[in-house]
Parts: sequence; C-alpha cells; structure tokens
Amino acid sequence: MKDILDGVAYSNPFLFVFLFLLFLSLSLILSPFFIFFCAVAFGLGFYFNKKLLPVFVFFTLLFFLFFVRGLKHSICKAPRKGVITNLSEGKRLNLMVKSNGCMLYLFVSPRYKGLRVGDIITFRAKLKSVDSFKNTGFVNYLRSISVSRVGYAGGIRVVGKSQPLSFFNQIRDRIEREFYYFLPSTVHYFLSSAILGDGRFRSKIKKGFINTQTAHIMAVSGLHMGFVFGMFYLIFYYFSSSVGYIYRRFNLKVVASLMAFLPTLVYFFISGLHIPAIRSFLMIVLFVLSLIFSKTHSSLNVLFLIASVFISTNYLSIMNPSFVMSFLMTFFALILYSPLKRADLNRALKTLLFMFLMSLFAMPISSYYFSKISPISVVANLVAVPLFGFVVVPVSFVGIFASFLPYSTVKLFIFKIVYLVGVGFLKLIALFSTLAKPLSISLNLPILLAIYLTALALLIIVDRHLLRQGNQSQTLRKTSF
Repeated sequence: MKDILDGVAYSNPFLFVFLFLLFLSLSLILSPFFIFFCAVAFGLGFYFNKKLLPVFVFFTLLFFLFFVRGLKHSICKAPRKGVITNLSEGKRLNLMVKSNGCMLYLFVSPRYKGLRVGDIITFRAKLKSVDSFKNTGFVNYLRSISVSRVGYAGGIRVVGKSQPLSFFNQIRDRIEREFYYFLPSTVHYFLSSAILGDGRFRSKIKKGFINTQTAHIMAVSGLHMGFVFGMFYLIFYYFSSSVGYIYRRFNLKVVASLMAFLPTLVYFFISGLHIPAIRSFLMIVLFVLSLIFSKTHSSLNVLFLIASVFISTNYLSIMNPSFVMSFLMTFFALILYSPLKRADLNRALKTLLFMFLMSLFAMPISSYYFSKISPISVVANLVAVPLFGFVVVPVSFVGIFASFLPYSTVKLFIFKIVYLVGVGFLKLIALFSTLAKPLSISLNLPILLAIYLTALALLIIVDRHLLRQGNQSQTLRKTSF
C-alpha cells in the first residue's frame, strides 16, 4: 500500500492538494466532520512529498482569500448597473450580470431579446438572497456560479459595451447570423448551442438530448477545444515545415503549438467561458507549456491541478453539475487510457469499448442530477458521440469559416453540406428520443460514491493484471530468445 501511495505521490502530487481542498470545501458546505479527511489528505501528501508543503500553503491562502472575498460580495447594496456575462432564453430571459464584483441572476421580460453578452446595462430590480428559494438544487447551482442575489429586472437600458466580451460576442453574432440565414432554425439552434456555446437557444432543442442522455454534446468541452487546437496545429506544422528558415532554427512542435494556441484562444472566448471549456482550455495551455519547456507531465496530475484552481477560487464550484460531470468524466477517460492501451485488441475495438464504458460511467452521475435513466442512452451515445466528433464538429467549423466568405456558389455548397449533416444528426437524436423510455431513479450521494469507487477499483485491478501479463510475456520472449 505504501509503495502504491508513493507512486501516486510521485506521478500525481496534485491529487493530495485536490483532495485537501475538496474536503475543506465539504467541511464548509456539509459538515465540519470532513476536516478530519482534509487533515488526512494533507498528512499523506506531506509525508510522501515534502515539496508539496509550499503548494498546500499557497492554495490554502488562495482558498481563504476568495472565501473572504465571496463573503464580502454576498451583500450587494442596491446595484443598478452591471455587465451581462451570460444569458439564456426560455419563457423569459435569464441574465447573469456582474455589478461591482457582485454576481446577479436576473429574470427579464422576453421583450429584451436584443440584449447581448458584454452589454453594460442599467436596470431596476428588487433583489433577494439566493437562499430564499425553496428549490435546493437551483440554489446550489446559483451559489456554485458565485451568484449572490436574484430578482426580476425591468427598465433595462444599454449604456455601453464591455471589452473584450462584447468584441468576441460580435464575432459569434456574425457567425450566427449566417447560420440563421442559410440553415433551418433547428440546425441553427443546435450549432449555435453545441459549437458556439450560445445558451440562448438550448431550451428550444434540448428535450431530445435529455431523453437520450446525450445532453453533454451541447456543452463546449475538450472535444471542441481539442479539434480546434489539433486542426490549426496540423496546418501550422505543415506550413512551418515547408519554410526552410523556420524548420532549420526552431522546434516545429513548439512553433506549431504556439501558432495554434491563438485561434484556440479566440474560440475559447467565443464559446462562452463555460466550465467544461475552461477546463479543456487550461489543459491545452499546460500542454503547450510542457512542450516549450520540454517537461513531461501526467494528464491526471494536470487535471487535479486545474480542479484545485477551480475549488480554491470558488469552493462552491463542487456543487455545480457542469464542474462535477466535466472533471469526473475526464478523470475516468484518463484512467481508461492505460488498461485499454495494454489490452490486446485492435484499435477499432478499443475505441468501441472506450465509448461503451464512458457511456456507462456517465449514467450514474446523470441519474443523480436529473433523476432519470434511459437504457437506450448507451446505444445513443455509442452512435451519436462518434458522429458528432468526427462528422458534425469538423463540418460545423468549415461552416464557421464559410460565414466570413462573400456570397458565392462555394459558400452555398458548404452550407448545403452543413444543412444535410445537421438535419441528419438531429433526426438521429429524434429517433433515439422516440425509442427512449426514461425511468425515474433516485440516487443519493453515498450510493453514487460507492458506484464510482467500485468502478475505479475494478479499473485499477484490470490495469495491474494487464501490466503483469505484459511483463510476463516480455520475460518469456527474452527467455526463449
């Protein structure tokens, strides 16, 4: 056991920092009892890696700095002006407004549909604390995104634009205008939500995705960021390798990574700065830094580092479904990599098995938050996720580039392809939705933890077994030689 913990501390030291901050947050949210586990995480981390002490001190100070700052901003003194940081459409508009460091959640009449992210507005509102709501889930969600006051707002006037939010939102509006002009409304809503991260239209098309438990497709995440970075990386790598002055003097991987980082940064701001996007973008940043400084890194350790940053800057983020689902599914995706790499299977079977297991891992957490489970969701994810990643995403980005082209036959042809792909994918989701028979299910937190801890233990056992088999086969080959 000591050897295992020693190995974990060496390759993933930020695991102990993450657990320390997680239990510290739980002690503030649920019960002081979690302070005991917080102390255990600190003790184990310090015992196996003395260099972690300044890291623990830094993140503890950061944690309490933002904790005190949050308490200070939890009381807003009659704000009347702020910047729209996010909005969504339904029966009414829901605005996230930042006013003097205080985050507000405002319900607004649909007649203000012209409002956009980055607008500086004045308003009239009677605000109350988020804790005044009876819906515990909604309260936890609002607290997890740092909202301190909620209320209905009226008399809204736009008095200016906040940069750079407004600048990037104008780029997104330009793309969405082209989508609106060339594509039917359902495809426009789908691409604006799933590719551009615009939450205004999500409520109009989300039913089929919720029924099939493929709603994670609607969130801009590592799939999108990875595609953008990878696409531009390959383009710039090819360009750099064809220029003699560059490839003779510089590391092409570093040059291509730095050049690909800029369009990825633009897409990151366009996509709305949601939690899955922030997590995947930070992982790309750390990947680029590791290339520049020639440092090897553990993907799991990077994930724990990013999660630690999230928790230390807002301890209530652990109550956010997007945070939990994004980090949990990324964690299991990284854990799955090792046993699948060692398994004696061809690439197609490995890919199929990976998607199948990820679909299974997603079901408990989805059931916990939405109290529903659909047996067909595994099949729906096996079909929809690869189609989305390998067909819809690339074709959509071609459509994004075509949005900036002048009106021409080429532009019409590109959007015709985008139309066919978008309609076909939505019909597929609609088909699965008609076959889905969601069942009501209620999972409490202890059961959920037991499920995932069991799954983690089984994966570790399988990985160790495959590792031993690999070592034995190598020994036999050496002996026979």
